[in-house]
Amino acid sequence: MGKSKSFLLFVVIGFVVVVLYFFYPVKPGRVIILDGVSSSGKTSVSNCLLRRLGCSYKKIALDDYVADLFLAKKELNLPQKSFIALISERRNQMYQDIRRWTSCGKHVLLDTVLSGLEGKKDVSIAFEKLQGLEIVKILVYCPLSLITERIEKRNAKSFFEDKPKEMRSIAATLQFCNVYKVLHSEDEFCLGTLSKKDIDMAYEFPDFVPKQDIQIFHSVKKRLLSCFGLHERASVKITPRLRYEYIIDTSKSSVKECADNVCIKFFLK
Repeated sequence: MGKSKSFLLFVVIGFVVVVLYFFYPVKPGRVIILDGVSSSGKTSVSNCLLRRLGCSYKKIALDDYVADLFLAKKELNLPQKSFIALISERRNQMYQDIRRWTSCGKHVLLDTVLSGLEGKKDVSIAFEKLQGLEIVKILVYCPLSLITERIEKRNAKSFFEDKPKEMRSIAATLQFCNVYKVLHSEDEFCLGTLSKKDIDMAYEFPDFVPKQDIQIFHSVKKRLLSCFGLHERASVKITPRLRYEYIIDTSKSSVKECADNVCIKFFLK
């Protein structure tokens, strides 16, 4: 008799679960995107936000999927096209994980660079992969001069602490070209000014730079000067290439202040 009651209870519970699944489906979680150039402060802000938002949010960071590939790039000895394909494969896995979490009603805090290595193409892929989800795009801005300063300090600290995964290449600042553009219209939001002097100072060789990296310094500097037309002009005003729901500036506000402002804007309504 006991077994019959247990079986009946099991059937009833199963029926209720099926009814709830079909008639009261789980509302997909939303995705809060913190986008910006490497070393702009996204990780620090997202970690601070996560402590405030609690267990209803899951943090997903692009670095957790691709950092080891960049560290092993020389050892892999892959042509650039094959290397980009490998990065894309890992990025796709990240978007699959986001889908998996949001489908369970979990919200996601995404620490990423939407424009990746291929600019507009990677942005289009991101929006395609996140299509149908509620997304909030937040730009984490930091001036180029401060980004390069942070990279140098971070690398020096990581080197002495033997934490190679936390090191960043100066080539990462090429993301600046994909995330920002020259302001041409008064309708566009002005983030600040980028000058030729800023770039010259940013790409002075530190004492510890390996000789093989000097070519990278020259290449990045040349690309940035060309991208922002600073061969002919002393300075330009810059604006984001994408539209964002909110912009925070980690050079003007502390990590705590940035996280507090995001919470006030989106979570304390």
